Amino acid sequence: IGKWHLGHYSPQSLPTARGFDSFFGGLDGAQYYSTHVDAMRCMLPMSLLSHGSQDYARDKKTILDHGCFFDLRENISPVQDHFGTYSTKLFANKAQEAIAQHFDSNKKKYENHTNFPLFMVVSFNGVHAPVSVADETKLNTNVINGNRRKFLGALSEIDAA
Repeated sequence: IGKWHLGHYSPQSLPTARGFDSFFGGLDGAQYYSTHVDAMRCMLPMSLLSHGSQDYARDKKTILDHGCFFDLRENISPVQDHFGTYSTKLFANKAQEAIAQHFDSNKKKYENHTNFPLFMVVSFNGVHAPVSVADETKLNTNVINGNRRKFLGALSEIDAA
C-alpha cells in the first residue's frame, strides 16, 4: 500500500508480480498528494495539481488533455475515484481495511488461534516532493520557513496515520 517506485516498465516489475498478493497506491516516483496525478512530467498549474477543485470532471479532462495521468492503482487497474483525498489518509484507511479483511477472512480458518499472520508494507509518499498538506492540517505557525512548515505538516499527517 502506498508508493511503489521500484519499476513499472513491464508487468513483471509490478508489485503483484513481485510477491505481493495485492497493491494499492502509486507506481511512479512522485504523485500529487490529493489529486494522485503523476508529478514527474506534468506541467499544469500547482493549484490544480496539488488540490484539484470541486469540479472533478473538468479537472480530469484538463489533466488528461495535457498528457498528464493519474498514478493510483488497485493491483494493476487504474483508480480515479479518490480525487481530492489526501494520500496519507487514503493509504492509512486502505491499510486498516486490509487488516480488517485479513482478520475476518482468516477468523474461521484459525478459530483456535489468536494470531493471524500478515505481512504488509505501507509506504507513505508524505514528505516526498512535491510536498503538500491536507487543507484541514494545522500548520505550526512557530516555524518561519514556509517549506519547512509544509514539510512538518505532511510529516504530522504520517504520524497521525
